[in-house]
Amino acid sequence: LTRLAQALPCLHGFVGTDFGDLYARARSLAASDADLNQLNQVLSGLCMSNLMQGKADLAEDLVRELRDLSSVHRQDATLRWNAEMLSATVQYHQGDLVGTLDHLARGLTAAPLAAPFGPIDPSISIRSFAAAAFWQAGRPAEGRQHVAAAVAGAASVHPL
Repeated sequence: LTRLAQALPCLHGFVGTDFGDLYARARSLAASDADLNQLNQVLSGLCMSNLMQGKADLAEDLVRELRDLSSVHRQDATLRWNAEMLSATVQYHQGDLVGTLDHLARGLTAAPLAAPFGPIDPSISIRSFAAAAFWQAGRPAEGRQHVAAAVAGAASVHPL
């Protein structure tokens, strides 16, 4: 179910698909015996689904759950990265630019940018997001650095 839920946004976008329902079903099926990686993917997917549907309060609850897991499993860099990046995204959508930059700074140093989320290349998307956030915070030089990193990453995956 998780793999199908990851593919649906690629085909239909984040809004108007049932990928959130698939993540919710995957969560209920794996409630007691999910491994950490599965739980990370399911909570991340549910968080994005709720955020894209304008349910920032629910997304915030899910990201808080991810941060709690991350604090218990400190050795898991992917979990920590997801928790920080999704926290930054939720904070941004709630209008908290200071919180966004704080989570971005921690997340960008937490792990290599290789945490999978379906068809999205996180190293490119998060750098693009960071560029906009830093620019909006009045830090255009840092924004330009993130844009350059995003373009370089995109060129390495899909030559421009």
